Amino acid sequence: MDQVAVGVYPITSLFVGHSCRPNAAVLYKQGTQSLLTLDDILPGEPITIAYVDIVSTKAQRTQALKEKFGQDYACHCIRCEGDLAIVDAALDKGESLGLTEQDGLELMSKHIRSWSVLDMVKHAEAKEKDSWSPIQVLEPPEFAHFVSRIAAPDIYFASIDDRKRHTDNMYKVYMKEDRAHLLQRIPTAMAALLNVPEVPAFTLASIHAAEKLLVQRISEGKWVETSRCALYLFVIYRLMYPPLHPKLAYHTLILARSGWNALVEMELIGVEKKLERIYANGTRTWIELARNAIDVTFGRESSLWRDVIELQWVYERERKVKGTA
Repeated sequence: MDQVAVGVYPITSLFVGHSCRPNAAVLYKQGTQSLLTLDDILPGEPITIAYVDIVSTKAQRTQALKEKFGQDYACHCIRCEGDLAIVDAALDKGESLGLTEQDGLELMSKHIRSWSVLDMVKHAEAKEKDSWSPIQVLEPPEFAHFVSRIAAPDIYFASIDDRKRHTDNMYKVYMKEDRAHLLQRIPTAMAALLNVPEVPAFTLASIHAAEKLLVQRISEGKWVETSRCALYLFVIYRLMYPPLHPKLAYHTLILARSGWNALVEMELIGVEKKLERIYANGTRTWIELARNAIDVTFGRESSLWRDVIELQWVYERERKVKGTA
């Protein structure tokens, strides 16, 4: 999959302000720049996009904004000074561990190889979400499951257990009330995260390492490791980006495709039925999420829409053949 381009035309900054939790995003089609609204914008409310990398600390964003807009510039958005400031508090705590770029690569490489989905599911079935607090260190696998259970429990349990039946509405996190619900759950997840002494998984070194490894594992065709990397980044991006943001929508499709390829890979080498079932449930969930995200964000005329519809068709056909649809 090709990367989605990032950038804005210079004139944009004259009419569109900045926010680290923007209510709009920029899309391009054949050289034409368009603004996509990510939430309801009230009359008189400024339209905002992110002019700096959202996946960064508050200090980094502040410095980048001053370099772009002048030394007197200050951002007062919900991420910098509101309810989502706790995301930066948790990220700053992770950064205090001092992980280097190499540390991040070693950490993520190790865990995308050893990540045991079955162990995580057993833990989820045996304990309540708040019982993670005695843990002293949250590595990437535990982090992904820990945060998902608090921030998006319906999606989490649908992805691991087909006994917990779901409706189409569950996937529509893009409805106004569901977006507001997610916005309330993120601070709760971050508050729980702050109770864990060390969270090397929530550091920029780990995040950037995962982004590099994702590209590498895709090129190598190592789909099980790719899917683990994609799942970790999906959890990260849901904390950082608004639900309708093109970056998150595009990544959800990457997660869905890597999940499907991982399922095929595991079926070929042979794995126990429970693990195969969990991956099948997860893939179904990611495909539905990607379908809704691509539909709302990029539209049905985009090549990404054709990609996700084809993926869903292949998945449903193969599951019917196996008699598990």
